[in-house]
Amino acid sequence: MPEPRAAESPLGPMPTDADFPGCHSVSMSAEEFACFDRHIEYWDARRGGVAWMVVDVSRQHERPTHRLSILLHYISQARGATIECYGTMSLCEHDAHGKRRRVIEADQTVYLDIVRANIRYSPIMVRDEHDPPDLVIEVDNTTDARRRKLAIYEEWGFPEVWIEVPDAPAKSRPKSRRSELAIYAMRRGRFEQRPASVVLPGWTAEEIHVALNERAISERTCAALERVGLALGRQEGTGPDNDPFLCNAMLGARAEGRAEGLEAGRAEGLEAGRAEGREAVRKARIDDAATAVRAVLGGRGLALPAQFLADGAALANVPLALAVGTALAAKSAEDFLHRIRA
Repeated sequence: MPEPRAAESPLGPMPTDADFPGCHSVSMSAEEFACFDRHIEYWDARRGGVAWMVVDVSRQHERPTHRLSILLHYISQARGATIECYGTMSLCEHDAHGKRRRVIEADQTVYLDIVRANIRYSPIMVRDEHDPPDLVIEVDNTTDARRRKLAIYEEWGFPEVWIEVPDAPAKSRPKSRRSELAIYAMRRGRFEQRPASVVLPGWTAEEIHVALNERAISERTCAALERVGLALGRQEGTGPDNDPFLCNAMLGARAEGRAEGLEAGRAEGLEAGRAEGREAVRKARIDDAATAVRAVLGGRGLALPAQFLADGAALANVPLALAVGTALAAKSAEDFLHRIRA
């Protein structure tokens, strides 16, 4: 009699190295995985445990995810509510005994409302126990998330996944793969490639790709960030006035304007108060931009002259996002001033 065949796993066939290009596989038990503190692409409990780890951990691979967190901060200010980035969160599936049987790790995970989300305060999300991220981004500088991971995200019901192929080249990237960003949004239980984000309404794939790759945040990107943030706010009844940082600056300016108006006791005094209020807001924004620029340049170890941006005049008409983006790209304090004036 022929020997009975083993029942096929509900997880499908065991992955192979071909499913995770740009990665190398290693044997890793569940106990070893629990203690492992480096980024993996995928872990499977079968065959004693196997993990696939990304070979390329270069700056080109990491930069888009760090840039996205900066961009989302400016969107959150226009929206009037915080957007939380959880980084390389472990996204787990447990078996009937509560033990891990599959784990994937995205390059960046994003929650639009961390207060309402059912998620533990640790970098672990368990399928069917916690809310999945509203947005996941995979950076395919040398990997290819479409081979295997995208199907898992679809199976687990993730709302939206971005796959970014950076402009910065990599030696091991296939020449046939061009730099671009693809958006996959959930619709009726299946992923559908879309020209623009659903989670961040109206932000197009082209705009996102440019924003993730440009050296300094451009005016075009600033306009897109404001547009997307305001669109999110309209859905929720919030706006810039609900952002604590911006709101405090505006309230202080308004109070100063009211005091001047009441003291004058006339229409002219009220108008003067309003004008001074607007001027106070402008000065506060310039001071905030100068402080942020000095913090970024100093944090990067660049020398700053004693009176660098003391009066903030160079930043009078520069949006905060553009100033910070320029500081991230500048090679020195002098280079920053040259870029801003240009």
